[in-house]
Amino acid sequence: MMLRLAAAAIVTLTASASAVPACAQDFFSGNIQSALNTSSISSLNITRSDVIDEGRSGATARQPNVDRNVDYARVPSPPIAAFRPTPEVTTQVNNRFIDMMSRGQPGKRDEMAQFIDNGALRQTFERLMAAYNLAPYNLADVIAAHYIVLWEVVHDQVPTPAEIRGTRGRIVFNLARKPQFRAMSSPQKQEAAETLKMLSALALTNYEDFKRRGDRRGLAGFQATVGNWTRRQGIDLAPLAITDHGFVRR
Repeated sequence: MMLRLAAAAIVTLTASASAVPACAQDFFSGNIQSALNTSSISSLNITRSDVIDEGRSGATARQPNVDRNVDYARVPSPPIAAFRPTPEVTTQVNNRFIDMMSRGQPGKRDEMAQFIDNGALRQTFERLMAAYNLAPYNLADVIAAHYIVLWEVVHDQVPTPAEIRGTRGRIVFNLARKPQFRAMSSPQKQEAAETLKMLSALALTNYEDFKRRGDRRGLAGFQATVGNWTRRQGIDLAPLAITDHGFVRR
């Protein structure tokens, strides 16, 4: 049976928290870019060509950027992007998110600290990655998972396991060739990965919270917010389809 990425992620989160704090929802309206700007993820300079195949969608469509000699469903996690997690880096990332999410609302800091520090967001996203054979301690795999789940939020659609494997493999294959990974230390890669895990988990949590409450207007607004954010990064998810060979234009 096919798992819905967001729904699978939210099961544990809803068991650990009765509701998403309002300031966690507000975070996506203003502070999300600063989370990236203050992270070492910016040093990787992820570009459109790292994530998207410019060919057309469809199983028989021409896809000029696809290497037909590569089985994208079986691309290994690149050792160059692996890291050894330490609790010190996790604490650093958690504290940064708590600061950003409670900015201007000092009375909410304790609530946000409890929401972030219990580790449910990060751990649930890591289990979700592992369920699809994505390596949670490899930055390339985390980047791939990040864009796959944001695509689901923007489109409110369910990728198939084959689409997840192929898209993950395509992105990881491209990222493995980036020389910037060699300049990053293990703590820097962990910090970047945990920043993306937190952003992805927060997006999924908000997305499923709107759906659970039947707030269609709120959901549409949130989808637009996430779509606008990735568009400003140069990666517009709205016109993309997800295929066994990766993201392609419809």
